[in-house]
Amino acid sequence: MSDPRRLMVRAAQRALCVAAMASSIAGADPSSVAAAEITQLLNRVGTSHCAFYRNGLWYEADQAEAHLRRKWQYAAARARVRTTEEFIEQIGSKSSFSSQPYRVRCGADATMSAEAWLFGELRAIRGCAHESDRCTARAADQATGPP
Repeated sequence: MSDPRRLMVRAAQRALCVAAMASSIAGADPSSVAAAEITQLLNRVGTSHCAFYRNGLWYEADQAEAHLRRKWQYAAARARVRTTEEFIEQIGSKSSFSSQPYRVRCGADATMSAEAWLFGELRAIRGCAHESDRCTARAADQATGPP
């Protein structure tokens, strides 16, 4: 027989999951779920050991994380980003200065768009094996970019 505390914890976890999905679907102010996902994305950028291409220069992962974190803080203060997807599309994918797309290169892997890389990381954070509406269906470019 199951422990009553265990059943209560499972029920609470399910309720939190449903609430998180509902808040992200509703598109309210930056939800705690979106903020947590964005924080996880930024942490993954910083610990990725990948190089990030921005406005003609390659940057180390920690520099890219710091840059994206500053952009997010600026946008969040102006209520411009409400979902994790908006963060990726508006903050993490291209330069707000030049409009040039950001690129990512991880080791010997081909260079890919930062948008594709970030959406891939978001799917991993959400535990999604395949692309779907909830797991961000993005067919972003994965072609080789700048040197």
